[in-house]
Amino acid sequence: MRLLLLTPSVRPLGARRSLVELVRFLDPRVTPLVVVPSMDGIALELKDLGVDLAVAPQGAWRKLGGRLKSLFFQLPRIRETIRRFRPDVCHANEFHIIPQLASCNREKLGISGHIRLGITPRQIKTYELAACDRIVTVSEAVGGLLMGSGLEDRVR
Repeated sequence: MRLLLLTPSVRPLGARRSLVELVRFLDPRVTPLVVVPSMDGIALELKDLGVDLAVAPQGAWRKLGGRLKSLFFQLPRIRETIRRFRPDVCHANEFHIIPQLASCNREKLGISGHIRLGITPRQIKTYELAACDRIVTVSEAVGGLLMGSGLEDRVR
């Protein structure tokens, strides 16, 4: 199985540390490729583990300037990576990158999104969680924040 993972940051904080551990312990039958915004931070650690990487500069989706950066630089690179890598599943390591992944998903691949923080109804809409086939939450409390959103059956 080919797994494309996207992360909106390479800063070595909780969500990205979790990504490194996830990739480190993947079943050997899974071939990962991680899309990072730059080649520093956890990208260097993943590279040392022998993980294939692709770089796509990240723009803050909720801000006009960041969205323009995404449209002109990040999205074309993600689309090209999907076309070249041909993943079976795509995973957004944090909800902040779900809109970019959703807009690049021309092949209608399965998308999972990882939610580690509290999330508001407005963020559920802004970050297009409805594009996810599965939503992985770190706790029942975080999963509970998605109750009433219409996405309850996708939460694990």
